[in-house]
Amino acid sequence: MSRTESIAFSNDGSILAIFGSGGLLEVDTGDWEILSVYLADQYESHFGGADIVFSPDDSQIAIAANYNITGGQAQIWDRISHY
Repeated sequence: MSRTESIAFSNDGSILAIFGSGGLLEVDTGDWEILSVYLADQYESHFGGADIVFSPDDSQIAIAANYNITGGQAQIWDRISHY
């Protein structure tokens, strides 16, 4: 079962990003359809919290995920190239 750690709306409000143990989901806020699922294989383990935020032009999403009190990971996800 996936656990949601953080959500963020794009700056123009058209995309809702949902991040958790199931990866990163992008949802179209116009019709609430799931647009994409990324990184699911990288974040399967339980972790102690996360934050996500869109870049000013909505082309990237910054992810900061904590695995425990001493370790975590930061990543910039490019929505155009998918890396």
